[in-house]
Amino acid sequence: MGRTILICSVALAGLAGGLAQPALAARNDLAALRAYVRGRAAIADDRLGDAARLFQMALTDGGPDPMLRQRTFGLALLSGDEKLSRTLAQQIEEGGGKSGLDTRLVLLSSAVQKKDWARARAIRDELMQGKQLLFALPIIDSWIAFGSGGDTLAPIQNIGRDAAANAYAAEHRALVLGAMGRIDEALTAFQPLVADDEGRSLRMKLAAAALLQRQHRDDDALAMLNGDSPVLKMAAADVRDHRALETGVLTPADGLAALFTRLAVDLSAEKATPASIAIARLATFLAPSSGDGWVVTANMLALDGKPEAAMQALSHVGQRDPFLPQAQALSITLLQRLGRGEEALAVAQTATARPQAGADEWAQLGETLTALGRPREAADAYGEAIRRLPADKPSWSLFLLRGSAFEQAGDWKSAEPELRRALALAPDQPVVMNYLGYGLLDRGLHVAEARKLIEQASALRPRDAAISDSLAWVYYRDGDYSRAIPLLERAVQLEPGEPTINEHLGDAYWQVGRRLEARYAWRAALVTAEGTDVIDRLKAKIDIGMDGSGMEGRQKDRP
Repeated sequence: MGRTILICSVALAGLAGGLAQPALAARNDLAALRAYVRGRAAIADDRLGDAARLFQMALTDGGPDPMLRQRTFGLALLSGDEKLSRTLAQQIEEGGGKSGLDTRLVLLSSAVQKKDWARARAIRDELMQGKQLLFALPIIDSWIAFGSGGDTLAPIQNIGRDAAANAYAAEHRALVLGAMGRIDEALTAFQPLVADDEGRSLRMKLAAAALLQRQHRDDDALAMLNGDSPVLKMAAADVRDHRALETGVLTPADGLAALFTRLAVDLSAEKATPASIAIARLATFLAPSSGDGWVVTANMLALDGKPEAAMQALSHVGQRDPFLPQAQALSITLLQRLGRGEEALAVAQTATARPQAGADEWAQLGETLTALGRPREAADAYGEAIRRLPADKPSWSLFLLRGSAFEQAGDWKSAEPELRRALALAPDQPVVMNYLGYGLLDRGLHVAEARKLIEQASALRPRDAAISDSLAWVYYRDGDYSRAIPLLERAVQLEPGEPTINEHLGDAYWQVGRRLEARYAWRAALVTAEGTDVIDRLKAKIDIGMDGSGMEGRQKDRP
């Protein structure tokens, strides 16, 4: 699959190359030049939609410029301006410009939506001649045949040995059979595609459930939607309430949207690219009411460092869409990244208010409250998450998070039982050993047990900076600075910007008389330190050193 996807990625690479340096307008028109300059500024601010509109103004005022038109098209597609991208794709083709894979896919999408099957076939033939997206052409053929009344299954019956083509074809054979009304065959085809609740299997489960619901087989639809994913729970609630699922694949446009959604995800396996974002945008053009395409688009925009654009994409996900839980989870992350913590909290609280809200939503609320510095409330949210888990499926991570929230709130009496429960459920998890071990050691409780836990954690994860820091504290506490310093030096190499570890290294250097190095380490800690108390402590150490009383003001390691 990797080779096939790579070919597609390379074919779309032109989308990336045209954004930074668009061509000047053809005529020296002042209005065109102003629009062009403002468009360049918009690109610098990642306002791609504004840039596309400004470049289009430059084209209108300054006359045709093939290079600028190509750049404007790429911007329009990346920003999700459907109307402008289609207009420009048509102009590029009619003007004899460079008609690449991106323009052809936009025009193909438009033809399918208009049910112009002759035009769709002609564009498909251009893809074939250009050797573009070859592995997906049988799927495109199948959906065109379905729309035009041709032999729908023939194109995807015998794909050959290409693993990627066969994987895609298997999914679309099930989807096509369902759209054709051949229900039993479709369900048989879906069976090997619904192995778990992740990625493509999740999408296949939703499509199969929508098919069953349309056949009034609600019990079978609910069985298909059985699982722990919030997406499945949201869809199951709709089935129980006799609301039609909005995730079915009924038309060629739906089919191509499903193809493009998966292709976009595959293209961004390592990182989001202009190509993967453009493909995801096409899915939203074809199926604008499907939350799946919007969430995939938003996720890629977020990975590409465009949180505001990602938030705008998420605003298209409906309140009854099965992908709403994913949209809300991503919204919370983006709002926190943008420094809008209270808005993130409001979204998290809304998610827990849904009748079908489960452990995931309550854990998400706990994480949001923790980020806002409200650990006691976070502990309550984690407790609710634990209560909402099946009794036979306890989560060690939730007990760890609840214990850490209590610990951050200064309530060790409540924290210790939660941490010990986490350790009982996951006796080989280094992060649990470290957190419990340090918590005990810091309070002088069960010191031998604490030391053993931290040493075990370090043996299992020797390159973990936080655990190395904890083990160094064990040795520092015993006055064994010669063993503590190498651990702290290694931890600083692993996490050079972590202020606590830098401070501890400075403390250890001071104890062995390496005063210059100690102050250097404290200055490094001061660069990223937060909180008035911590900053004041570091400044005092830099000015007057330590009084020899130990590792003062050590911040607790957190999972």
